[in-house]
Amino acid sequence: MQPYDFDGKRNNRIEHYTFTEYPNGSLRSNVRDMHKFLSVFTNEGKYEDYQLLHSGTAQSMYTSQITNIDIEVGLHMFLMESTNNLWGHDGGEQGVATIMAFNPENNIGVILFCNQGETDLEDTLKATYNFGTKL
Repeated sequence: MQPYDFDGKRNNRIEHYTFTEYPNGSLRSNVRDMHKFLSVFTNEGKYEDYQLLHSGTAQSMYTSQITNIDIEVGLHMFLMESTNNLWGHDGGEQGVATIMAFNPENNIGVILFCNQGETDLEDTLKATYNFGTKL
């Protein structure tokens, strides 16, 4: 996917780059792999026939961990949208924006990748989730 940045008038192509920033520096993925990752949480730690995470570990990642400070923080995942109980994670760098979240009550999730760095995907996440629940 070719990354772009919008300068207010047009999209500008960004050439391939890399950097070292712990812990996410140069992390590369695709929607297919993120689907596999997310399915572990919707299937009690399993992917297909493989138990990748203990079911309790998977559940703790989308369970509030520091309730006296912030109820929206799990282990690795955050409560992205409380109305629909969407737990997930987002990220981005120059020329790319990503978001994924799911509702642990119905196991419906959304993964969005965008090749535009200055993009707020939260409204799109919510709209896509709501569309998916009507199917």
